[in-house]
Amino acid sequence: FILMRQDFVKKRLGNSSTLEPLIVNASDEEESGRRSSAHLGPVKSSWEIFTAVRLHAFNAFFVFFVTLALFPSVTAAIESVDACPVNGNMWYNDLFTPWSFVMFNMWDWLGRSAAGLPQLQLSDRTYTLCSIARLVFFPLFFLCNVKDTKLDVVFDSDVAANLIMFFFALTNGFFGSVAMMRGPPCLDSSDEQRRAGTIMAFCLTT
Repeated sequence: FILMRQDFVKKRLGNSSTLEPLIVNASDEEESGRRSSAHLGPVKSSWEIFTAVRLHAFNAFFVFFVTLALFPSVTAAIESVDACPVNGNMWYNDLFTPWSFVMFNMWDWLGRSAAGLPQLQLSDRTYTLCSIARLVFFPLFFLCNVKDTKLDVVFDSDVAANLIMFFFALTNGFFGSVAMMRGPPCLDSSDEQRRAGTIMAFCLTT
């Protein structure tokens, strides 16, 4: 605005009449910005934004905490009960572990895709309880046919191991996506929602 008033700018741009629309538009934008700021109220601090999304941030953190604690370090150590080092089937010896990676990504994608279905929408409290309940996958995986395990193998079946992986990956994709989707809309303005998304991403990767 001040720059437009300078003589050298006027000489460069021509007649001052051509500057009036620019000056008016700049003034209008400033006035609009002031009105928007007054309408939205005071800017919230990062702590206030975190407090608003704390439940969803916890869900995102805890879902991926359980997942990364087990996958792939523990899941890759699970062997087929039919594995045989001598003259064994390639599927049971060499492809069983890679197949677990394929399964995880496939069912995880399915869970993420289902997160937006209105038929599967639950309360925030229920989502939190389900996120915590995923701790059950620790004993479930450790009781499978883990290589060099000192524990008794309870799930002495490849079908059981694959079923556990199915629910493990499905709940990871579903509850993780729900947490990320529900966090930012807790705030009003787009700027606060953007900052909330950054906080959610931080909790996700911490």
